[in-house]
Amino acid sequence: MRSSPYADVLGATGHQAPDVETIANRLTEMRETRIPARIQQINTDDEKRVSRAHGQATKARENAAMYRSVPTDARTEEALRARIAEQHPRLHESEVQARAELQQSQQTRSRIEAPRSPRYQPPALGRSGPSRGRR
Repeated sequence: MRSSPYADVLGATGHQAPDVETIANRLTEMRETRIPARIQQINTDDEKRVSRAHGQATKARENAAMYRSVPTDARTEEALRARIAEQHPRLHESEVQARAELQQSQQTRSRIEAPRSPRYQPPALGRSGPSRGRR
């Protein structure tokens, strides 16, 4: 009881307990001042959490709508490619070939650029590193 946050308000931290009327007055004071402040703080924290959750839900809804449209777009593109392949076989074949060449050139470029990543280069043999002001 003496380590309770309410023990200070009630004056119960001392060795001798206060009389009943004093405790009743202090409890009334707590109910009127300290508890409403704590409730207000809890309500404010709850409002912040609800607001944050609402924002996350709105963002998730927007992302879901965007992701739902991706398969539809892919199916539409696939249907158009099939129609082009039926109606214009030479055009379709040239597009497939151009896509394959583009993909191959991108893969080749990524293989060439990969080793260019920064690596540690030890100092040249003639130099031993930064000078210390002596020659």
